[in-house]
Amino acid sequence: MGNFSIEEKGEGPMLVSNRSFQHVFAQPAFQAMEAKYNVLYAILTGEDALSIHTETGDILLGQTPGYFAWLYIQPELHANRKEELLNALVKYPYSSRLPGVTGDPELIRDFVERYASAYDVTPVVRMELQAYHCPKVIEQEGVRGRMRPAAPGDEQTIARFIVGLNQEAMNQTVKLEDVLERVQVLLPAGHISVWEVDGQVVSLASAAHRSPRHARINMVYTDPAHRGQRYAGALVGGLCRSLLQEGLTPMLYADANYASSNKAYQRVGFTSCGVVTEYRFDAKDDH
Repeated sequence: MGNFSIEEKGEGPMLVSNRSFQHVFAQPAFQAMEAKYNVLYAILTGEDALSIHTETGDILLGQTPGYFAWLYIQPELHANRKEELLNALVKYPYSSRLPGVTGDPELIRDFVERYASAYDVTPVVRMELQAYHCPKVIEQEGVRGRMRPAAPGDEQTIARFIVGLNQEAMNQTVKLEDVLERVQVLLPAGHISVWEVDGQVVSLASAAHRSPRHARINMVYTDPAHRGQRYAGALVGGLCRSLLQEGLTPMLYADANYASSNKAYQRVGFTSCGVVTEYRFDAKDDH
């Protein structure tokens, strides 16, 4: 990706688009929110990722092409500076219209409204995510079974669980054979863990992405026939203990509208880091 800049009147570069964004992650203001914005680390590891930021580290937009962008804005940014940056961000020559944007709703709402007005689209809240981190695990006692790394022979079960997760969490239908190919690639990396009871895999969780201070847990799923036994909580708790021993704080995102899953994570020891909102930009003729 080539360099891009929008000049601020008489004051040098305002926004730049290049791969030199690490200084934003080093800012104390960002680090205070980095569990909530953990996905930005994963997005910006992609070679084709879009990165728009300032040299002073007070704003960062990251996007994998074709997917929702994530937008961080420094909370204490002066109103005039924020106004100038948001106007410049809306005017950025994106290669295609943003399908949506995710971030702290209090920080990104102005951008959402300005972008929607400029591109004649309708912003729709697609999902509200509760961000959690787990600095200390609460032991889950009396749960049958054991945690173990996923191993050869688990592929079909894991693929079936991921199909179910996509259907239940995202209302998306994915083909088992497509997921199976992905699982066969992921399995050797050792990031997938399962909970096994009497030789049967009943629950799944993964911690594939690690940033300097956190590890993000995702793909948490329990076979519907085995729910209500606290298997997922025991599995996630065990995974958290392993990550804490590595010196990383576990974090995850949960759909804020699912009280049961939020309570389950809280019982393991997860505490809130705040909410992030996914805004989808719809063409007005879609409404």
